[in-house]
Amino acid sequence: MGSQLIKALVTQKGNIATNPSGASPSTSRPIEQVVRLIKSPQPIQQLSAPRTARSSDLVTEFSKPIQQIGTLVFASQANSPVRGKIIEQKGGLTSPSSPPADPPTEGLIEQVSRTGFINTQQFNLRTGLVANTSRPVQQTTLVVNHIQVTQYDFITLVTPPCGSIKNSVNTSIRWRIRDFGFLFNTSSLIFKVDGVPVQNSANFSVTGITNGLQLDYTPSIPFPYGHLVVILLEISDIAPTPNQFSYNCSWMTTEDSIAPVFSNIVPACGSSGVSTTATLSFDVIDVGEGVDPDSISISLDGIGVCSGISLDGFTTLISGTGYHVTYVGAHFNHESEISIFLSASDLSPNRNTSSFICAFNTAASSPPEFINMVPGPCDTFVDDTTGLKFEVYGVENGVDVSTLEVRIDNALRRVVVTPRLYRP
Repeated sequence: MGSQLIKALVTQKGNIATNPSGASPSTSRPIEQVVRLIKSPQPIQQLSAPRTARSSDLVTEFSKPIQQIGTLVFASQANSPVRGKIIEQKGGLTSPSSPPADPPTEGLIEQVSRTGFINTQQFNLRTGLVANTSRPVQQTTLVVNHIQVTQYDFITLVTPPCGSIKNSVNTSIRWRIRDFGFLFNTSSLIFKVDGVPVQNSANFSVTGITNGLQLDYTPSIPFPYGHLVVILLEISDIAPTPNQFSYNCSWMTTEDSIAPVFSNIVPACGSSGVSTTATLSFDVIDVGEGVDPDSISISLDGIGVCSGISLDGFTTLISGTGYHVTYVGAHFNHESEISIFLSASDLSPNRNTSSFICAFNTAASSPPEFINMVPGPCDTFVDDTTGLKFEVYGVENGVDVSTLEVRIDNALRRVVVTPRLYRP
């Protein structure tokens, strides 16, 4: 913004008193028409129907029009005894009063006949009830003057617009301002965002454009959600007496309406052949106010997990907080489909919550292993009274004793089973 010089015509209107408080000589002159009598003069006439002011009922006229009494006769020569008749206004009031002022609040308008010329004058004009308050009509010469006009609307672009809502928290600010008459003094520039001056930061730039400046600011971190951003611009121009300009603007960021997101699920959803003792892990990230760690929950096959969970917090580049979640100690069944149900909420006032469901399949179990056979396979010279001993172990889930069968010479034999736990 700035100022510029323009030319204007100045006229004098009103507030000119004739003989205020009896002062002499007069401080202004009434309009006066002087006509030199060369040939037979013409009478003064009033053209068109006369109309006067009306009282409050808009019907009754409270003053009379100017009227000519009698036939106006002019002298044919200077020494003629014939004189002109007076044109007068009777009972005239320039403003209504109740009761009407007495005497009238203005004087008569008359024509005075003089030898050699006719002088039409206005005498004793008063516009109010108080004496010496007249404002005679006066013609003055035109005055050419220079005045300074200040232009205040100097903003041509503001983004985001002032008063706008639901702006992105990652939005950038751009303003364009226009100068008039005098260039801006960029060294006087102050640009505050939420009360913090940013005009000297690496994220702020000033670019010269036609008739003004472009101001750009990109915050290094996003604005908070649901936040009122307040901006103040102050700058002066290079006029001899600098003009200082100030502009305020505010707008709102959008509310946090995005729930946390789950990713990097291990075991992968839909995978198969997963170990029955596999470790479950995943990431949960919120791009707004962050994840509430107390809201993270895990259910496996519909059963909530209450222990064995560890959280490792981290911060993403896009904002907010996230957690890497690990669950150790699972013992799944072989050849089963294991369903996973995950849930978490963020820390925003809206408490945005998201859920995640998927499943994976565990691997098949290994067959039982037989060890420590007595007598061993292919042994010779075995006493016929020697019994048969061996150990059998289920690698993952033990041995189902009801399925154990021992046959010697193709005959089913009775056996004695002793439970044993094998730790290699």
